[in-house]
Amino acid sequence: MGILPSGIAFVIQRSTFG
Repeated sequence: MGILPSGIAFVIQRSTFG
């Protein structure tokens, strides 16, 4: 998992679980 995928996954998790 790179920097870009990591950042995207973080945003997705925030939108889904947040």
